[in-house]
Amino acid sequence: MEDVRATMQNLKLRASWGKLGNQNAMDEYYPTIPVLGLGYNYPFDGVITSGGATGTAKNPNLKWETSETWGLGFDMTVFNKLNLTFDYYNRTTSDILMEVPTPDTYALGKFIDNVGKVRNTGIEVSASYAQQVGEVKLNFNGNFAYNKNKILQLAGQDEIISGNDIKRLGNSLNSIYGYEAIGFYQSKEDVDTYATYKLTGKPQAGDLKYKDQNNDGVLDGKDRVIMGTKDPKYVFGLNIGAEWKGFDFTAFFQGAAGVKRYMDGTVFGDLAGDDGKPNVIWRDHWTPENPNAAMPRLTANTAGPSMPSLSSSFWLQNANYVRLKNLQIGYTLPAAWLAGSGITRLRIYYSGQNLFTATKFINGWDPEAPSGRGSHYPQVMVNSFGLNLTF
Repeated sequence: MEDVRATMQNLKLRASWGKLGNQNAMDEYYPTIPVLGLGYNYPFDGVITSGGATGTAKNPNLKWETSETWGLGFDMTVFNKLNLTFDYYNRTTSDILMEVPTPDTYALGKFIDNVGKVRNTGIEVSASYAQQVGEVKLNFNGNFAYNKNKILQLAGQDEIISGNDIKRLGNSLNSIYGYEAIGFYQSKEDVDTYATYKLTGKPQAGDLKYKDQNNDGVLDGKDRVIMGTKDPKYVFGLNIGAEWKGFDFTAFFQGAAGVKRYMDGTVFGDLAGDDGKPNVIWRDHWTPENPNAAMPRLTANTAGPSMPSLSSSFWLQNANYVRLKNLQIGYTLPAAWLAGSGITRLRIYYSGQNLFTATKFINGWDPEAPSGRGSHYPQVMVNSFGLNLTF
């Protein structure tokens, strides 16, 4: 490496392999032991008598999940200024503890078994750079990660569907399932001549129109498609710093991409019910005079053909975002100004948190909130001023 020492000061190649067990995949204290539950009432001789029964099935053969991971990477320093770290990983988790669907005749419902297998592959990259230009000191520190997961085994079946969540072999673990919205029905004739509707409710002009994916002339459960995933494919961060004649500046940005959220009617503003509070976005709703509206027609039926309860791409939110997580600007007074005061260092600063977020997520909601009602403590903007004194 002597010939490249002036350019490359450090190069370290790495490889790793390991196995790790996990027992924390369930909330139950006794996942393998049948437990009696009370509150099961039985009629004996025409009299209702209280009793107990095993309400859920238990599997005595459960074992820990196992993750096997191997990876390759390197660390490198170039020109004494740029530090690079790169990692590739391949992680296969087997014997995943999952609920196994059962027929109604089983009576005890779903049970837990070691039946899942998922592979995660991805890269993680970080870079830091420091440079002085005249009297200005600059530094940058960034990181980027990409992850792809794939279901390899699924309780002996091809897919498990629960609401708008789907686990399907060959696809991402937390995929979102539903109908592809292609606009609004514009008239009764449009409703009558398009594919035969066999979904929730009866559509009218102004309701969402869904794509007949298999072109069989019928809109039913077979027309659902995978619309995205709740897990981001990309996450990234950037830290910027600068110093000049006592002034200092730092800014930290973070973000995610390739992620979706499916929000329910509470987020958009239910049009009916005790907790109904329509969002201002409903001002631009469909009417015959406003056919190109942003929202479907107004209806009091929260489970109707246009409402979020019928999963479709119309209600799916792009949760990509970039956020200015932290900003700090400070000034350190020259030591000569403090002579004789007993203070050796005095710094005045401003600090801000969550000052700015760039996103296409529904206005007023945090793109990091979970799907559903968005039940998530909101990010709080904080502005503060302060002094650092050293005596």
